[in-house]
Amino acid sequence: MAATLPLDFEVTTPLAATPSVAKGVPASNSDHITELLVSKYCPDYLQLLLPMLSHQSRIAGSRWITWIANSKLDKQLLESFGVDTQKVRFVYPRDTDVIFDLVEEALVAGNSHCVVAVNENFLAEQMHLLNSAAKFGNAMGILVSHRD
Repeated sequence: MAATLPLDFEVTTPLAATPSVAKGVPASNSDHITELLVSKYCPDYLQLLLPMLSHQSRIAGSRWITWIANSKLDKQLLESFGVDTQKVRFVYPRDTDVIFDLVEEALVAGNSHCVVAVNENFLAEQMHLLNSAAKFGNAMGILVSHRD
């Protein structure tokens, strides 16, 4: 019998990068951003996110996985999911108003394979800008937002 996932989360874009992105070649017509919408009543969203982070850390090559959020992650928890913590850099802004700017900067810089941000909702225009930044930096973004 197949396992079913709880109904308190929604994935709005494909979880896997397109093949051309995975090989390091920009794909001009593809999205580079995955958005994970999680109910604020789902405290276990890390159970969904950390396997993705583990996979990204294995295929990152010499580039970083950048985690941007105001909540800190336990290194032992990451390692228990198989995340290579030597490839993860953590950015914990004091002000959540700067998260968009930090994500955009990390995506466009080109030294991150994947940028993960936990924030409230990004606006549609911001999502477009982040996708453009990710294409420019040949990176992928995983954005986690909470909803009611």
